[in-house]
Amino acid sequence: MAAPLSMGRLSSDMSPVVIVVLLTLLLGIQPVATDLYLPALPTLQHELGAGIAPAQLTLSALIIAFGVSQLIAGPLSDRFGRRPVLLWGTALYTIACTGGALAPDIEWLIAWRALQGVAIATAVTSGRSVVRDLFRPIDGAKTMSRALGGLGVIAMVAPLVGGLLVHLLGWRSALAAPALFGAATFGFVAWKFIETIPVR
Repeated sequence: MAAPLSMGRLSSDMSPVVIVVLLTLLLGIQPVATDLYLPALPTLQHELGAGIAPAQLTLSALIIAFGVSQLIAGPLSDRFGRRPVLLWGTALYTIACTGGALAPDIEWLIAWRALQGVAIATAVTSGRSVVRDLFRPIDGAKTMSRALGGLGVIAMVAPLVGGLLVHLLGWRSALAAPALFGAATFGFVAWKFIETIPVR
């Protein structure tokens, strides 16, 4: 695996393998929030007494918030650093997923899902920026391809896990599972990730 361009200013904790794992987790929070969630839609729609349109809006709100927030997340990570933005973003993701799992009605669920979209934007945008910070273009593409391989596994497994959770524990468990994934990602960032923007 190619060594990072800026490895000289990173400790041994921030190895290329750690970077790939980090990127996989950051990219993976999106399919965990969407693909794992989809099997719960029919049940939550019924139990919350929601129509088809509001239920579908729980997914659309996330996607729209994700798209718009990427325009803000990039400049924020450039201004304040990758690490703070990633910590705040993964913390917000965990909180928003927890809120969604506890939502008393469809309106609250839509709001929490929109916040999840904002948080996902910070993770994805900052993750891509980390690659640009550390690697030459060719090596960065190789590193990203490895992370995308992990993302593919997560995207493939997520619907199966979601369906199993809904069957065994109910629809709220499929909304709570992303909170656990978010907490694990937050912990990994706090434990292993070192700021990649050079001190100015």
